[in-house]
Amino acid sequence: RDLHSFPTRRSSDLERALIGAHDAGVRGRLQEKAAAAAARDGKADLAATLYEAAARTFEEIGEQGRVVQLYLAMSAQARIGGDTIASRGILQRAIARLPEQAESEKAHLYVSLAFTYLDRCQTKLAANWIARAEAVKETTLYASVVMYAATVGGDLTAVRNACQEYVRRCQSESPEATLRARFNAGFSLCVLGVDDEALEIFDAILPELHERRLHGLEAMTYANAALLHERAGHWELAHRAIVRGRALPQTTTTAPVVLAAAALTLASTLHDGELALGAESSEAVQNALSSRINSTLGRIAGPYARWLHARGELDEAARILREAMTLLAGPFASTETLLAAAELGDEATEVLALSHLPALDQMVALPIYAATAANLRALTASRRKDCAAAHVHAAQAASRYRELGWPVHEVRVRQLAGAPARAIVPETKTSLLSAREREIAE
Repeated sequence: RDLHSFPTRRSSDLERALIGAHDAGVRGRLQEKAAAAAARDGKADLAATLYEAAARTFEEIGEQGRVVQLYLAMSAQARIGGDTIASRGILQRAIARLPEQAESEKAHLYVSLAFTYLDRCQTKLAANWIARAEAVKETTLYASVVMYAATVGGDLTAVRNACQEYVRRCQSESPEATLRARFNAGFSLCVLGVDDEALEIFDAILPELHERRLHGLEAMTYANAALLHERAGHWELAHRAIVRGRALPQTTTTAPVVLAAAALTLASTLHDGELALGAESSEAVQNALSSRINSTLGRIAGPYARWLHARGELDEAARILREAMTLLAGPFASTETLLAAAELGDEATEVLALSHLPALDQMVALPIYAATAANLRALTASRRKDCAAAHVHAAQAASRYRELGWPVHEVRVRQLAGAPARAIVPETKTSLLSAREREIAE
């Protein structure tokens, strides 16, 4: 009788209730509730179907505001499910179906559409849609897309300003929205190589994510923290974060992909076959490739190919890198895959990797992109037996990696380019080696 009395009702219960719902308004609200329950249960496809049914119901009775919110939710489910192209199609259909005078409603859809273009590093197209969304400039959704645009563009100052504004707006909305905003801020800093700040954010939000049972977000937080620890050489902390993330219910497509990327990266560094067994999922890799989301496929393709290559599966590693490089639209969050493609890919794949150098050169104010550009040049010079150029670029990359605090990357670029390198066994907060063991290892 009272739909709002059962906010956590299971999707199966709500679907049964739909059978007797003859009033259009009641049926639409039940469909919306069932969709939200399916989304909470991690059933993205079912949620999208139910959201679309609810949207059609509310279209019939002329509730345009409700229709827009449903299309936004439907699009979000497709994006969470890893299909940014489907998400874009949903939004375009919604825009086409709304009347011309529905300016505010369309502005919400324009912002969401901008997200799908940013997923593909199409910053100019995204900027056009953001510019058309002036009617919703004071919303949290708008603040979120501004932060994402700054992140994809590699503008750290703009990212920090946008993060503050985004979190501030979410604080007046709900604790859950605030946690998501803080996670997104941490993610932005993580992919831009501002590791200490990112890790501080992730460590701060983990207890509250666990308390509120936001399992998908908690798993992704552990995955990002693991990547940060691995970069710094804190391998035991990285391993612990991966184990904790894997133990959580996986309610999104993205979390398993990022966890797999972190595990494969750590497994390749430590030559740990047991760790990689849980991560070496072709399904996760295929989901990432199918998504066409730059940050998703760019994170896992390179580490997965490195692991395959280390196992002697050279053809499969080359195939994965070739497919990834045909899909990557920019260097954003894809530095590891670009480097793997230049190092392990065939000649055509290497050419595709090097085609991102102009974009990297435009973002060299950030050490992560400057290091990647120099590393790519060192790799290609080494493959062409140009030792002098390889040494120069390797030294530049190594200097940037030292600035970032990434010891494994520093060693790798020196060794791959043929430059002399003293092995680095980084100090960790919970070191597995004694001081004497580190001395011997070095």
